[in-house]
Amino acid sequence: MRRGAYVLANAVAGLASASSLVSCGGATRGNDAVVQTCATSATPDETFSGPFEVDTGLASSSAVGANYGQAACADQFLVQVDLTQPAFQNRSMVVSGGWSTSLPAQPCDEEATMVTFVFDGTQWQVWDEVQYTSQVLTEGQTTLCHAAASSHTDLGSTGLGATMVPASRGFRKVRVALKALERGNKVPVLVVVGTT
Repeated sequence: MRRGAYVLANAVAGLASASSLVSCGGATRGNDAVVQTCATSATPDETFSGPFEVDTGLASSSAVGANYGQAACADQFLVQVDLTQPAFQNRSMVVSGGWSTSLPAQPCDEEATMVTFVFDGTQWQVWDEVQYTSQVLTEGQTTLCHAAASSHTDLGSTGLGATMVPASRGFRKVRVALKALERGNKVPVLVVVGTT
């Protein structure tokens, strides 16, 4: 199984038992107003019309490494997803973030912040902000440094390692702004989007 597929499967493992609450958007905290302005007005680094996996630390996926961000959106890797496309019809979108699989499993001291925004055809709003912390996972002979969600602002995503955007809400676009750090230094990121 590819690492991204494993990450997303692990992130939504609790989906069946997760709360059925559906949020109307995450509350803003701290400097989210700056992030929101950036993420909703900047040009996305990548745009997708179906499920995807981007690992900026792998040349086969993206060549930006830790050099993501732009003047209008500093230190944020920004992706946009078109939910009007067939791959998302009548399917909820699930997005998980974290750090690149190219990073060594030890010392496993990374952290990441992922902010998800939704567009209803008129305006953007914050949907969820997820804080990820490092967690060592061992599966057989393999040790991974897993991005474990430690907090969400969207109640409907609480208990998941990901953010879920329900199809029932009819959103047209989603933007995801992600930043990962290791001991205060920016590192490559991993973004995985699937459907449920």
